[in-house]
Amino acid sequence: MARKVFGSPVYQAVVIMQADQAFGKKLRRAAERDGTSAWKFFSSQEMKSYISAFARFLHFCRSRFSERYAGKTTSEMARAYICHLADLSWKPDDISKECKAIERGDLLMRRLGWKTQDAPPLIVEGLTQQSD
Repeated sequence: MARKVFGSPVYQAVVIMQADQAFGKKLRRAAERDGTSAWKFFSSQEMKSYISAFARFLHFCRSRFSERYAGKTTSEMARAYICHLADLSWKPDDISKECKAIERGDLLMRRLGWKTQDAPPLIVEGLTQQSD
């Protein structure tokens, strides 16, 4: 049986987050008009911060749950990660940013076909309030 290699958490985060980038004012306006602005990045700095946050989540999943493929992450893993951040005394604003990166990663994985459209979301309503 051949072993599948999915790459490092950082590599997977980069591939996922770079799926839809729209740098520049013209592309931003076009994305706002056609309703695709929810999953597009409009600045390289924003994309870098989301890549870093999502890579931290994937690294946590790999070390805590031995899950090597981003497409197989679950809401239980996301919940454990958020609770882990709260245990480390992260500020609620910083935890909220991590949650947004996980939500964006989840949305982009569905667009790329890494997750099925009917899979439960990684971040469920009320998860960030529980970590406060």
